[in-house]
Amino acid sequence: QNDIFRSIHPTHSISAKGKYAKKITETHHIGNKTYGENSPWAKIIELNGKFLGIGINLAWTTQYHYIEDIMNDKFPIKVKIDKIYKIKCKIDENKYVDVNVQPLDSDVAKTRIEKNPFIHNYLWDIFRKLNVLNLGKIGKANSWWVNAKEFCDILKKLAELGITIYSTKKELKKKKLYPFEKIKDQFVL
Repeated sequence: QNDIFRSIHPTHSISAKGKYAKKITETHHIGNKTYGENSPWAKIIELNGKFLGIGINLAWTTQYHYIEDIMNDKFPIKVKIDKIYKIKCKIDENKYVDVNVQPLDSDVAKTRIEKNPFIHNYLWDIFRKLNVLNLGKIGKANSWWVNAKEFCDILKKLAELGITIYSTKKELKKKKLYPFEKIKDQFVL
């Protein structure tokens, strides 16, 4: 279809449709960050877009990695392996471009949000208390949506405090970052 655009990326290609579809997808392959400033996630934030989850919880979305890429070395833990792979991607019939990919570290991912009900529930609680998580139904599916910039600003603030999608309850209790009442003064409620 002529009105659907797809980003050029070997591991996290995104399709978009609508008024800003081309803008959201056209620079994904530029630079060395899958989720960085040229990514569709960054463009959605710039355009004051929304993230929508239909029939999924907060664990199964990828915008968390945007914070890791934007913060780079300031992110509280190292989440990627050191090696950067150059992957050839076809951009049209006879033209290819090298896209840099730096994979996530599988050891770090062992406590990531989709395997860690504690951090999922804690983040859910934080976003609910900060009134950024909007709940509803689409058909029969439980759904949620957030303003992309607001959501990512909070994720960045949490990361600056030391709270990430990889955090464990033991770790956050030790750092006095759990429960939410211990950090709520860091946010305007």
